[in-house]
Amino acid sequence: MKRIFTKSFIFLSLIMFASCDFETLFEPQFNEPVKEFFDTYTNTAAIEEHKLSVESYNDLSARLCINSDNECTVQFYMRNPRQYELSTSVKFSSLENIDTSLVQISQKDKATIELKLPQSFLADCDEGHNISPTISLLEPMSGRSFADYTFSLYSNSIPPQVNNPTIMNDSNTTFVVAFDMPSQAELALRHKDLNTITINGKSYPLSISSDGNFVISDSAFATEEKTYAILSGKSFTYTDRSVYYTTGDPFENGDKEYTITLSDAAGLKAETLASTKITKLNSPLVTSTANKSIESSYNSETKEYMPKSLPLLSGKDYTTVKITAPTADNAGNTLDPAGLEVTYKLFNGTPKVAKLTKSGSFSGSQELNLEVGTWYLESYATKTSYEKSSVTKCYIRVVDSCIFIGENGSDDDEEADGTEDLPYASISKAIADINKRNDSGVEYTLMISGRIEGEENTDTILASGLLIQGAASAVNDKIGKFALTSPIPVKFTGINIEEISTESTSNITLSDDSTVTKAIIKDGSTLSLESNARITEAILEGSGKLTITGNLTQETAATITPAEYSSRLPVLTDNEYLSANCGKIKVKPDTDEWIVSESGLLMIKRNITITLIEQEEDIEVTRTTSGNEVTFTVTTEGCSCKWYWENLDESNPAAIAGSETSFTKDTSGLVNGVYDLYLIAEKDSVKYSYHAQVKVE
Repeated sequence: MKRIFTKSFIFLSLIMFASCDFETLFEPQFNEPVKEFFDTYTNTAAIEEHKLSVESYNDLSARLCINSDNECTVQFYMRNPRQYELSTSVKFSSLENIDTSLVQISQKDKATIELKLPQSFLADCDEGHNISPTISLLEPMSGRSFADYTFSLYSNSIPPQVNNPTIMNDSNTTFVVAFDMPSQAELALRHKDLNTITINGKSYPLSISSDGNFVISDSAFATEEKTYAILSGKSFTYTDRSVYYTTGDPFENGDKEYTITLSDAAGLKAETLASTKITKLNSPLVTSTANKSIESSYNSETKEYMPKSLPLLSGKDYTTVKITAPTADNAGNTLDPAGLEVTYKLFNGTPKVAKLTKSGSFSGSQELNLEVGTWYLESYATKTSYEKSSVTKCYIRVVDSCIFIGENGSDDDEEADGTEDLPYASISKAIADINKRNDSGVEYTLMISGRIEGEENTDTILASGLLIQGAASAVNDKIGKFALTSPIPVKFTGINIEEISTESTSNITLSDDSTVTKAIIKDGSTLSLESNARITEAILEGSGKLTITGNLTQETAATITPAEYSSRLPVLTDNEYLSANCGKIKVKPDTDEWIVSESGLLMIKRNITITLIEQEEDIEVTRTTSGNEVTFTVTTEGCSCKWYWENLDESNPAAIAGSETSFTKDTSGLVNGVYDLYLIAEKDSVKYSYHAQVKVE
């Protein structure tokens, strides 16, 4: 700064002397302004320029913008000939309801002031907020304030690209482009200002809700699952973020390309190419420290990604995941690593609700340390002359309460401590370890590797719950007999149990990828079932029942052997998931064909025939059967209804079987025969009649 001041002083001196009339130079009226200028220049401080630590760009309105991927540091360079120690402050006059408490400003040295804009602050201000700072300088010894400094700046991240763009063939008539919209968390966090999607120059309106869901109203777009022929040996897996765009372009053999662009309200945009001309990069691999893939599986029924539980590293307060660039394209060709880049975004939260924590790009591989909590990680690969890879999505739960159990482990305190390197050999040893910790508010994860014998425990377990999880897969990780009678919740994921039995005190749930060969559900107890779990044979004793606690994805989720083959015997617990999933619970064959009704009751399957006897023209009634139940529904609006089963007696209110617009009859308890159903419907003071016969065999 001394050099700058010297040059400036010499330059100004030369100008003044070159333009002076030497006869009047030292007259008072000329000397006073020069003296005042030099006094001000040498006795004050001022910011003269600044520099951003991150890349900046202009939107369509020529506003200077930065993204919210990372913290931004602004360096301000001062003229400070007196070497003042200054008190600095910053104001953002255009921000309302934005927390600025984490913004930091300080004088780093005699010539530099540093302003730190945290990533969280920039994310809160994203979508085009004006974050133009005004820097004030105060010399505390004299109390003098020097000139403020400000410049124009906006927080507005460039839109994300669409994911997995894939060209398809619709019945040899037209091309279809399938793609996934960016994650719900990403759009909700900082891209609710997206307003346009453009495909090969055709633009369509797009809207993003506050929770990150999207709407593309044009009829060329569809979000329900479709089946088309995929071209060029590529693949596309439908999720709740998937979109199908019918191009209208006639299908013909040959290469095709589509550019998909997302644009926001400020005109910032991101393009993605879908092509049949070039091959597609394989996705990056994300692995745990045990070198196991941790890409999340997608449940098409619940429309959610399943979290993977990872333990802390031994002696550390974090675990580590590794992202590795792909080595081949979708055609199996080996990739030259030159120019191959992986981009990632790490969110603290879930795929739906999260805060961006870290992002970046790299070549080769990179490790990330994750502390206890829930994380969502996305990564994809790019390389010139290749299609961008599909996104590897990882929903990770890092727990500090994980105990390892393995077939090669030990229960000797001198040889094992329950860590990944030194696992226990049994669940009973893990339970003893849990009880030593004496913290009943903690949910523990038991990671099972290989096959272990199992557990029969009646003791108290000092935990809020157990998650028992296979370290690799249900194919490799197994438990023998299991009978845990403690009332704490116990959930199994990704593991096979050869035999499980329950007591009235049990609280056991089978979830993701869990399989049970034989389940004995004892009198007065239940066993819960959800997701893609499966039971080969479930033996019900006494009043033992299954409970469905989530939508089932297996066509045969369980085959039950009831305590007795008795009509209307309760075998499933009645709850919100029952009616939609009861058909996936089969009954072991006996002399008759048995089913489980939507009420969770064991039923002999009936043959039901409905015959229409009379229906007046001005009223419409639909008829359906489901299992052993028949349902009649009046679809004509504005009707009041009275249903009569077997006995039409309008004079007797007790004869009315129902008064809603819909009437359901469970036929499982009826003897074989023909039954009459009557309806008297009234609309606009006019009565209409309906008569049908139900034949039950």
